[in-house]
Amino acid sequence: DDGLRLPEMSASLATVMKEGSLVVTTDTLLVGRRFAFDTLKPVKGEDGDRLNCFVWRVTGAPAPSYNDAYAEVQAHWLGDDALAENDALCEALEAAAFAEVEEIQ
Repeated sequence: DDGLRLPEMSASLATVMKEGSLVVTTDTLLVGRRFAFDTLKPVKGEDGDRLNCFVWRVTGAPAPSYNDAYAEVQAHWLGDDALAENDALCEALEAAAFAEVEEIQ
């Protein structure tokens, strides 16, 4: 577990969420074929820290079971690079980082 991806939550949600639903995570990533990155919304936390809220759109039919969904996540979505499968997410994180640097300057 790299602390960035949420394989267990991803597998759980993949079995119960309806297509078209939205899921929001904070500073962590859903993984799997059912979760399409939609947008990133930076927000300020309680202590003024910047948090990245990721909005995910649920696609496709639910997985037949948690075990099937978890096996797929383990086999295909937990490589060395958490962002390798998601160019749109990479671009959004880069833009957010540049915006944060501009705020500081």
